[in-house]
Amino acid sequence: MSLICIADIYSQEKRYLEAEKYLLRALEREREEGIDSYSFNICNELCLLYIKSGRISLVVKYHNLIMQMQKGLKLLEDRIINTNYTYALYNLMICNYDLAYDHLKKIYALIFNSNSSKYKIVVCNYFELILYKCKNESDIRNVYNKLEKKIKLLQDVDTCLEIRISAIRRILTLGYKGLAKELFFDLNGYPKNYNVEGIYVYLELNFRNRNQYNFLINKALRVCSFVDNQEIKADIYSAIGEKYNELECNVLALNYYYESIALYIDTINLLPQNDKLSYANNSRFLETRKLFVKCLNEDLGINMSFKSTQFIKTIEDLEQILKELDLMNILDNEDTFKLVQYLYEKCYYNDFRDIFKVFEKFSNNTIDDIKM
Repeated sequence: MSLICIADIYSQEKRYLEAEKYLLRALEREREEGIDSYSFNICNELCLLYIKSGRISLVVKYHNLIMQMQKGLKLLEDRIINTNYTYALYNLMICNYDLAYDHLKKIYALIFNSNSSKYKIVVCNYFELILYKCKNESDIRNVYNKLEKKIKLLQDVDTCLEIRISAIRRILTLGYKGLAKELFFDLNGYPKNYNVEGIYVYLELNFRNRNQYNFLINKALRVCSFVDNQEIKADIYSAIGEKYNELECNVLALNYYYESIALYIDTINLLPQNDKLSYANNSRFLETRKLFVKCLNEDLGINMSFKSTQFIKTIEDLEQILKELDLMNILDNEDTFKLVQYLYEKCYYNDFRDIFKVFEKFSNNTIDDIKM
């Protein structure tokens, strides 16, 4: 039990590697001693930790595990709260906002008057999700004002800022850019956590003036090297592509659109079959794909055929779209190949003069590819 408590302290401090070490040690000790009274709780905390640190393959593993373990358990109230919170964050990760809302709605009555700082954060997350239920800007403002009242009950300044930034991003995603911009410029402080800073920079890219684009792009690329949340990083790359497109640097725009798409695809490939469509349809994957196709065919004058889609209905349709976006399929077009060759020869220094030799050296290890 003491190991779990130590892990909880580290997790609250966002020291996730230390928290993971103590949780895994606690799980190992339970197995060695042949007891399993805390195994479900430990696995739930590991899943929550991996969600917060963006380690998707481990999130999927532990999410499936706790769902199986729960079938044979009668949960006490605190475990009902913690489990539903984990399920809600998992569904947020896969962009299934309705199901995430349903999980938090189940426990709201149990926690809305709680003095626990942890549960106060959960209440704030609940009001964030209510934003997705709003029908117009007036509703959005009303819910955000209620959220603001809940945020003011928190003690930690950094957590308050993190929740505000997250909510503004959601408002922007819902299409209320004017309101999101207004709320963004009302913010005080600057985030200390890299993932939160990533969202902040993403918002800056959307709201700052054109004469700041070059500075913001360089800042965003620096922050991306530390961000471990795949979706945040993908959104930033997509926004960078849009800024380069506005600056009429279309080759660079194309590059960052594809960088973004590749990250979305990585996430899709890690998810269970039932969750792939939710993520593909509700993340910025399809919007970024649309921008990529427009940049390639209209702005750069390359004629490649892509399936027109606003919503992916089946796994088969998704697989076709992923196949179209496969790098080898893109490079099979001679004009696109020459464009990519020009980009790599201009922007990347290495000992290879032939673009084929560059791609031959590519592996599944992105870090090794960068070092090349």
